[in-house]
Amino acid sequence: MTRDEILVAFDLIRVWQQGDRRAVHKPLLVLLAYEYRCCVCAHDLRMGGHAIGLEAAHIKWFQARGPDVVQNGLALCSLHHKIFDLGAFTVLPGNHQIVFSRHLMGGDDTKA
Repeated sequence: MTRDEILVAFDLIRVWQQGDRRAVHKPLLVLLAYEYRCCVCAHDLRMGGHAIGLEAAHIKWFQARGPDVVQNGLALCSLHHKIFDLGAFTVLPGNHQIVFSRHLMGGDDTKA
C-alpha cells in the first residue's frame, strides 16, 4: 500500500470507530481489507492512486438480506464481479473457500 492509502485507511478506521458509520463508504473498507486486489486473480491496476476495474461485492446479496458489513464483502475485478453475480462461483460460508460452478466452461488458456 502507498503512504496515501495508509493515511486514508487510518482516517476510515478512525471515523468507523467513532461510530459515524454513515460517513464511511463501506466499499472503500472492503477494498482496503483486500489491499486493493481482486481476491480471485489479484488484479491491482491503479492510476493516480485510484483503483481501476476493482469493485466491492456482497457475498450474500444485500437484496437477499445479506448484511451490509465488510465481512460480507469481496474485492473483485469487474470480470470476476460479473461472473460472481451470474453464479459462476460462490464463497462457502465458514471457511470462505471459492467454489466454481461445474457449468462454467472456457478454453484451455482460460483462468478463473
